[in-house]
Amino acid sequence: MSKISRNLALCISILVLIIAFATGCKKDTPKSIASVTTSEVSGSTATSTLGGGEIWNDGGDEITARGVCWASTATPTISNSKTSDGTGTGSFTSTIAGLIPGTTYYIRAYAVNSIGTAYGDQIILAMPALLPTLSTSAAELLTASTASGGGDITGDGGAPITARGICWSTSQLPTTANSTSTNGSGTGTFTSALADLIPGTTYYIRAYAVNSIGTAYGNLVTLELPALLPTLSTNIVSTSSSTTASNGGNITGDGGAAVTSRGVCWAITQDPTITGSKTSDGIGSGKFNSSISGLNPGTTYYFRAYATNSAGTAYGNEVTLAMPAQLATLSTAAVILAGTATASGGGNITLDGGSPITSRGICWSTQQSPTTSGSKSTDGSGTGPFTSSITGLIPGTTYYIKAYAVNNVGTAYGDQVILSIPALLPTLSTSMATIASTSTASGGGNITNDGGSAILSSGICWSTSQTPTISNSKTTDGAVKGLFTSTLTGLIPGTTYYIRAYASNSAGTGYGNQVILAVPALLPVISTIIASALTSTTASGGGTVLSDGGAAISARGICWSNASQTPTTADSKTSDGTGTGTFNSSMTALTPGTTYFIRAYAINSSGIAYGSVVSVSVSALLPTLSTAAAAMLTSTTASGGGNISNDGGSTITARGICWNTLQTPTTLNSKTSDGTGTGTFISSITGLTPGA
Repeated sequence: MSKISRNLALCISILVLIIAFATGCKKDTPKSIASVTTSEVSGSTATSTLGGGEIWNDGGDEITARGVCWASTATPTISNSKTSDGTGTGSFTSTIAGLIPGTTYYIRAYAVNSIGTAYGDQIILAMPALLPTLSTSAAELLTASTASGGGDITGDGGAPITARGICWSTSQLPTTANSTSTNGSGTGTFTSALADLIPGTTYYIRAYAVNSIGTAYGNLVTLELPALLPTLSTNIVSTSSSTTASNGGNITGDGGAAVTSRGVCWAITQDPTITGSKTSDGIGSGKFNSSISGLNPGTTYYFRAYATNSAGTAYGNEVTLAMPAQLATLSTAAVILAGTATASGGGNITLDGGSPITSRGICWSTQQSPTTSGSKSTDGSGTGPFTSSITGLIPGTTYYIKAYAVNNVGTAYGDQVILSIPALLPTLSTSMATIASTSTASGGGNITNDGGSAILSSGICWSTSQTPTISNSKTTDGAVKGLFTSTLTGLIPGTTYYIRAYASNSAGTGYGNQVILAVPALLPVISTIIASALTSTTASGGGTVLSDGGAAISARGICWSNASQTPTTADSKTSDGTGTGTFNSSMTALTPGTTYFIRAYAINSSGIAYGSVVSVSVSALLPTLSTAAAAMLTSTTASGGGNISNDGGSTITARGICWNTLQTPTTLNSKTSDGTGTGTFISSITGLTPGA
């Protein structure tokens, strides 16, 4: 309502009140409907506004309800939409809600008393249109590249929907500037088709609706298209060798997902897959090359390129390649020495080269890289491990050994192994030894086999114990095979020696047979001790056995003679034990006054040895004699005499008789002299005193 209209209404109302007052002065004023004006609206939103009114005359009756009413048609009443804004007169404010954008509304204030409902003047409110309200339906995949979607336009925003559909993109929040569908006009649900989608791609989709205000979009939905298997082809395969080939492929489409691995796979049966042999040749689409190894010669292989993405593994077309045969593949087994001239070995044929193995074994030589043109074994046919025997080996020799295998391509060899046959001890004999002197002998030996290793030294060794070795006495007589002569020195007479020839090589020292050499003993070496007389019939002597001559002293002592200056044991002798060393002897029954010649002696198995000659003179004894009975001849003379039976070891130079008137006369008393010598003699006694 305009300001002029409101002022005019106010004036009329005042006039009415004046008239009523004037009339009332005379009698009661009659009741009527209220007087109300409608306020202008303000503060509008998309679906609401603020309105109200003013009740300036209650018509003489209480206002029981007031507010505003509105409708999309003119002259709304309280039977249409309305507010309830209290009671009484005066101004009031109303909130008008639930308005529809793009709609023209007619609004009036109202007031109710007992008389009825009064309405204010009508005002018109045109709600501006909004963007449409809509939602996006879930998308559903139809094929690898198509899908269905759509939307539901629940509000046109107050303006007609002139276009609708869906829009989509691989980026979030797609708009109609991206891919779109067009699906008519108006509100409600609709269905759209999405085409030319790329497998393996995530699409973002929104429904859209266009009215005069602009374009509105529904909620965002997502559609993930599963990737397809890649598309690819296999290149023609070509051989690089009997075990390698070149191949590859071309990935013309990744199926909508990144190719994470690619290569070729192969097998000896058709339709190979990556569960078998394969190469890995990078990632991504396009052409690639593959190098294939480990193929078996003489075998037909089937090849396919492959490419893997998130959808799985796809294979290209299959191509075929027949590998040419080649020499066998084999290894040589370790060789184990079985005896001094034999060994066991063998090999393992892991691949026949694509051609049957017709012969196999090992070959050996003292030169490197042996072949079957030399020594060899023959150990059957076919692949796999085999065992061989090697014979005729020479000790001390190094052999080079290879396994071999023969197919129609030729002879293949395994790796070379080395067998060093240990040298044996030399083989030799010991020559008989002969005495050359009291302390030397000649011997030797004959080395008939060096044991497979050069002779380093040879000679003979000897000992007084059996089985002598080079740790005992030995000679060194060169380093060659054959006969050799040795001289044994430092031998001890009377000793038995055990002798063996020896020869040393890298394996050690070998010995010949044992021979025995008995060195003859020498005569003992003895000295004679100076003898001394003990009595006129005994003496002491002795000797020292300085050496037994190599044989045990079986007897020793001294021998003596007064007739020979070189007494022997045939003469008088003593026996004073055995062994070496000093001994003492006692000589008895000697003749007094006699000179004796004495030698010490010692006896061993070689004979009797004598010491130097010494002499001893035994003191003479007083003569041994008896006195003959005296006979008176006259009164002053008598006859007597004696008999000298032993001169005591000394010549009798005087003899006779002596007398005295006292006992025990001596030659100091009266005596006769009756010659010399032993025997009987007669003496004449004179000058006797009668009666004496």
